[in-house]
Amino acid sequence: MADFILLDENFSDFPIGEFPYDKNHSAMGEYHFIHYPGYYGKWYDPVCNHVYNGQGASWIISEYNGKHFMEQMRIRNDKPHRTFPMLTSGDRFWRDYTITASVRMFTTKWGNAGIGFCCQNSANLLVLVFEEHELRVEYRHKEDVTVLDSVPFDYNCDDTYILKAEIKGSHVICSVDDKVYFELDTEYARQGGKVAITATIPTQFGFVNVTTSESTAASIDAARNAYKAECEDTQAHYPKMKLLKKIDLKGCGTGRQLRFGHLLGNGEYQMLMEQSAVSPHLTLMAIYYGSMVNLLTITTLELYQQICLCRYMILMVMALMRL
Repeated sequence: MADFILLDENFSDFPIGEFPYDKNHSAMGEYHFIHYPGYYGKWYDPVCNHVYNGQGASWIISEYNGKHFMEQMRIRNDKPHRTFPMLTSGDRFWRDYTITASVRMFTTKWGNAGIGFCCQNSANLLVLVFEEHELRVEYRHKEDVTVLDSVPFDYNCDDTYILKAEIKGSHVICSVDDKVYFELDTEYARQGGKVAITATIPTQFGFVNVTTSESTAASIDAARNAYKAECEDTQAHYPKMKLLKKIDLKGCGTGRQLRFGHLLGNGEYQMLMEQSAVSPHLTLMAIYYGSMVNLLTITTLELYQQICLCRYMILMVMALMRL
């Protein structure tokens, strides 16, 4: 029986230029997915790093002799913390598949490049990468990297390597240019998940193919549909969202901080939006109450005193409840 194709990507559909991204590498892009203008294809960039601000895109599409390539452009991944640039494709329900991709690195002095698989998200995945003149199978969890196996590998910048990972249950077989280097069992493979291309150095990816069996493809669809039905059933037990009121902020806004509470102690709810201020000792806040929007400046000391008072009152209430 012929393999079922989950992904057949050669990047030919992508226009030459930048892969869509948050041009400000902002807090909004870090905490939310915003669909920026441009062609994404079947790929998604899950990595946002504010230190990239002003440095352009992480990924670009290039062309050579009529063939398109996806290229990673970052040269540092240690600020403000360890970061692994990647593009992912697929979903959390993918499992028991084979991923094959072409990889060419443009430097061998530092960093790593390769493919990711069984990605539940960008901070929980297995990778097959070149690093420190070794070929490695690693498990990444947030900033922590566990090397599951490694062998010396004399890679260079001139050759393009075909990386391949075959996953079946907990069993993983990894090869380069059709030569098997690793065969291991790991529980991390059982979780299944998306595929990825990943690099912390300038690297060129020419194609990515993902295949599985017809029966596995059917079970993947069944698992996806079952999860969707479970979510819809759970949602049906809760009240639906209903628009209560629209507020005209008259140009006022905030990056990501929004709080609701009794800040003024008058029994009414206030909406608080924290903003940057010229002085580091001041916190500028927009407080909404009634039908008006006012601006209130609170010094750091005053704010700290209010927080301490609130904590004291909470502790007093808890102590009284024990009596």
